[in-house]
Amino acid sequence: MKLMYDEEILYKVMTEQVLPNVSKEIYSIPNHLILAVIQKINNVSFNQNCIISINNEGLLFGFMSKLKVDKATDYHFFKFKDMQGIALKNGIFGMKIIIQFKSGTRYQLYASKKSNNNLPNQTENLGYIISVLASKNLNDMSSKKYSGIKWENRKSSFVYVSTLILALLIPICFINRIKSTLLFTVIVVAVWIIHFVLFSALATSSEKRKNKKFTEEYNKIIEKYNEAKDDYQLYCDLKNILNHPRTKDAKNVYYLSLSTAASNIGYFNESLDYLDMVEYLEGDILNKAVNQQREDIKTRRYNQNN
Repeated sequence: MKLMYDEEILYKVMTEQVLPNVSKEIYSIPNHLILAVIQKINNVSFNQNCIISINNEGLLFGFMSKLKVDKATDYHFFKFKDMQGIALKNGIFGMKIIIQFKSGTRYQLYASKKSNNNLPNQTENLGYIISVLASKNLNDMSSKKYSGIKWENRKSSFVYVSTLILALLIPICFINRIKSTLLFTVIVVAVWIIHFVLFSALATSSEKRKNKKFTEEYNKIIEKYNEAKDDYQLYCDLKNILNHPRTKDAKNVYYLSLSTAASNIGYFNESLDYLDMVEYLEGDILNKAVNQQREDIKTRRYNQNN
C-alpha cells in the first residue's frame, strides 16, 4: 500500500509527536522539512519512510508508520560530530544521501527532488538541507568498521544460502521415491524450518563465543559492585576493562552501564557521551530506554547546576 503524504500533516507530526520527545537543547523548531526514505543500513535493505529536518548540530529523523500518514513511530537525532563522511549523489528524479558514521554504521537515504501539490516545498527544502550537508566538509567515507560489518553480512548471507541449498538437496535427491506432491512440499518446508532454527542457534552461539572474555570480566565487575555498592569503583572498573566487547549488543550493554556509572558519580556530560555510543535502529526497545535515560541525566545535571 502506497501512502500519500501531505506536507502540512508532516509538519504537524514533527511538531506534535517528535519534538515533544526531543530535548530543546538539541532541537526546538522544525526547519526545512523533507520526506525521504532510508533505503539501506549497513548495506542491508531497510525501506523506512521518514521526515527529516536539520539544524547546525545535526539531522532530526522522524520515523513514519508503515500504515498511517499522520503517525510517527520513533525519532532519532544524528549529530554531525558523530559523522565522518557524507556522500551526495545527484540523480534525475532524486538525491541519494549516504552518511558514514564514526561507529561504522552507514545509512543510505533517498529523497525526491520534485515538489508536488502535497509536498510543495520539497525541492526548496531539499536544496537547503543539501547545502548544509555539503558545508560540513565531511568527506571521509572509508571505514574499516563498515567494511567489517559489510563483510560479516555478506559472509553470513553466503553461509546461510549455501547451507540451505545443501539441506534442500536431501529431499530433492529422493524426489522420485516421494509419490505425493503434498508430502514433498511438507518435507521441503520442514527442512527449511529446521535449517533456520539450527542456523539461528549457531549464530547466537558464535556471538556468545566472541564476547566470552568480555562477559566473564563484565559479570565479575557487576558482582563486585552488587557487594560493595561503590559507584566510583564501578566507573573505574568499567573504564579500565581489559576485554572489550566485540559485537553491537555487547557494546550497547557496556556503554549503557558506563553511562549509568558516570551519571551516578555526577559526570553527566561524559554520561551523555556514552549514551551517544549506543547503537540502535528505529523500533528497537533500546530507543525509548536510551532517550529516557538521556532526559533523566539532563534533569539531574540541571538540578545540580541550579
